[in-house]
Amino acid sequence: MRDDFTQRTIEAIAKRAGFLCSDPACKSPTVGAAEGHDGIVNVGVAAHITAAAPGGPRYDPSLTREERRHQSNGIWLCQTHGKLVDSDSEHFTVGMLRAWKEAAEKQSFRAIVAPHTARDRRGGPVSPDIADWERIETLGLPPQDDLQSVTLRLLGGAQNDLVAFKRMPGWPRHCTQP
Repeated sequence: MRDDFTQRTIEAIAKRAGFLCSDPACKSPTVGAAEGHDGIVNVGVAAHITAAAPGGPRYDPSLTREERRHQSNGIWLCQTHGKLVDSDSEHFTVGMLRAWKEAAEKQSFRAIVAPHTARDRRGGPVSPDIADWERIETLGLPPQDDLQSVTLRLLGGAQNDLVAFKRMPGWPRHCTQP
């Protein structure tokens, strides 16, 4: 017996990912308008991080039926990456998928609270890859920091320093004129 997600759970997984594929190398939109009528096209899938049934990719027998069906065990992906992660469960581990999910949800949140931040060519906020998260951790910064917020703080600090330097008595006047 499969422990499939309910429709409500599928919608929650999709919305928490901002309807973008959670693969950090993809980030493709998965929901949009149908052409020629009022319908909607959905090319996304709520994939199980640990399988819905024994024998499935990354199956965890220690989970209860409710835990397998819970949104925390799901990740939103485009059809291509949904198939890919289930076809190569040795490469696409539980840890990797959980990291993708967490990054996608953080990006979705940042897109709402800071809509004017840098955006990639697909229109979504710039998302650091897993290596960027590891670099941030090695700097000893708090867990809520990400590459984008650290970069913005550094740029703000540099801009403040430049303003202060321009106010110094020895700063050449020709450097302050447009």
